[in-house]
Amino acid sequence: AHFARRFPRWRFLALDPSPQMIAACRARAERDDFANRCEFHAGLLETLPENAAFDGATCLLVSQFLLDPTARTAFFARIAQRLRPGGTLAWADLAWDTAAPDYPAMLRLWMRTLSGAGLDDAAIERMRAAYARDVAILPPERVAQLVGEAGFVAPLRFHQAGMIHGWYARR
Repeated sequence: AHFARRFPRWRFLALDPSPQMIAACRARAERDDFANRCEFHAGLLETLPENAAFDGATCLLVSQFLLDPTARTAFFARIAQRLRPGGTLAWADLAWDTAAPDYPAMLRLWMRTLSGAGLDDAAIERMRAAYARDVAILPPERVAQLVGEAGFVAPLRFHQAGMIHGWYARR
């Protein structure tokens, strides 16, 4: 919605494996009157044509759930394959050096920040356990390296909010 308001000539493809998320996206696009510039696709990245047809892509808080670094690089390579040369990727993921001495303090701070969102102690503990089990929290430099290996030029980290880091890279 932000990009649609900011760039009134842009066209969009909304991709999500969840039909419910696509329905919510469609409802938002209709409410904000830019649905006529959108194509909605419920499915994985692999279900899109492989040709380089896109000028840009966003990927927000997704790749962190790919626990295997090789799979994560392959995921970003599939995005690169669908971008035109010079196409832009902007993405964000949780990232931190979990072996660093400051990680326990950062994790406590992050959890306290999330608790401000109305999470009770049990929910915070479930999240802490999920981070250790289900989320590939890597050092920011390693995340950028994986994306570079996928066919992008020198990712630039441009944002950080707590443990969420945002990067920008061109194919």
